[in-house]
Amino acid sequence: LIDPDGRTMVVGDAAEFLASGLYTVSGRGINAQLRFHTPNLRDEDGLPPPTAAGDLIGTYAPQTDFTGTFVRDDGVNGSVNFSYNVQSETPADLADLTGVWTQSDAFGDASVRLSFDNSGQFNGTDAQGCNLTNARAAVIDRRYNLYRLTFSRNCVGESTPQTLTGLMTVIDVTAAGRTLTQMVFAASNAGSAVSFRLLPSF
Repeated sequence: LIDPDGRTMVVGDAAEFLASGLYTVSGRGINAQLRFHTPNLRDEDGLPPPTAAGDLIGTYAPQTDFTGTFVRDDGVNGSVNFSYNVQSETPADLADLTGVWTQSDAFGDASVRLSFDNSGQFNGTDAQGCNLTNARAAVIDRRYNLYRLTFSRNCVGESTPQTLTGLMTVIDVTAAGRTLTQMVFAASNAGSAVSFRLLPSF
């Protein structure tokens, strides 16, 4: 996910990682400084896993793909390739978000539940039982299927809520002969992150 103001978020298909940070463009080259998070986790003391910093460098072909490499400050490195999704060009509309969106656990029960109104305001709970409040999705550019997120995350055992910001898109995903509408939701701050893939429940 890339917004026009320099923010990017790289999300694992199974929410196994989330990298967030700022990027710059020079010609067809992209250079991003990122924090690498393990999202949606808290240890027995209620603390999120440690984050690592690093760089992502690569080149892109407009509306085609991006190929690059990353190096983290803990020595982890690798290569990535992203394909452009034409659904990015679907116009954004807050009314399309209205309703309840959920992510189920391995037993089919809703572990994440978010409720949106037609102005983009939302609330709900995540898989750690944390409440998401003061929450809003905003259209960045109506021509593109991308929304900016900001919310407070209130978790048991924390004296003050965390403020997270992020990006979100809504796409159709086809698997096993079925096409499902999916909300890809990613947000972070300096020390923690959440990443959900939510389905409509309305």
